[in-house]
Amino acid sequence: PQGLTSLRTWLAEFNVPAIVPLGRWFFPPLPRRDLGLYFVVGKPLVLPKIADPSPQQLEEYHAKYVQALVSLFDRNKGYFGYEHAQLTVM
Repeated sequence: PQGLTSLRTWLAEFNVPAIVPLGRWFFPPLPRRDLGLYFVVGKPLVLPKIADPSPQQLEEYHAKYVQALVSLFDRNKGYFGYEHAQLTVM
């Protein structure tokens, strides 16, 4: 996935997500039957509403969101057999 960084960045300029849908051959958004589909819900992340946030504020609250996401993943990965997995947020 790292090899296509320039393509993903270029597509992002046009608000086009650079994703590769995986799933059924006839309709990729459907999940594969041979894999489990799990989800967990964490506590809400309360953030202020800021009409015109500064770049520093965006970075600060994005970092809080990413930290909460990684923490949620780390707390729950063992339940699903991924004890040694690491979440990478790009």
